[in-house]
Amino acid sequence: MPVARPDAGQLALFQEAACVYCGMEGGRHWGTCPAIRQAASKAHARRTDPQTSHEAARSVERIRERQQAVLDLLRRRGPMCDEEIARTYAGVAGLPAQSPSGLRTRRAELVDMGLVEDSGERVTLASGRRSIRWQARNGARGVA
Repeated sequence: MPVARPDAGQLALFQEAACVYCGMEGGRHWGTCPAIRQAASKAHARRTDPQTSHEAARSVERIRERQQAVLDLLRRRGPMCDEEIARTYAGVAGLPAQSPSGLRTRRAELVDMGLVEDSGERVTLASGRRSIRWQARNGARGVA
């Protein structure tokens, strides 16, 4: 989940001191702080929140389900670039519907979570551009 960036004053304070969330010296890891990411990954809605907040909190489970589907695909099929992930995913029955853009986002989230990594392989796309082939990390079990 993206974390809102601080304003200039907050950023100056954040860069000078230890991170108030995890204690890392020098801070300056806004948006990548493991403590912030862990807190942001858990959806909550208070009893007094509007119905839409409760619906949004429940929808996070679907995102996790979709992340798991991408991780399982990489585990079963091996390293693939984003284009290959989209093409292969579309041909597998029973998976939750996802657009190519959504699949790229889920793959990027899995990279941020440390469950997927660059395989070191590159593939040349039809456009002539080179693309990274991604793989499930050894021991990557799944999404909370």
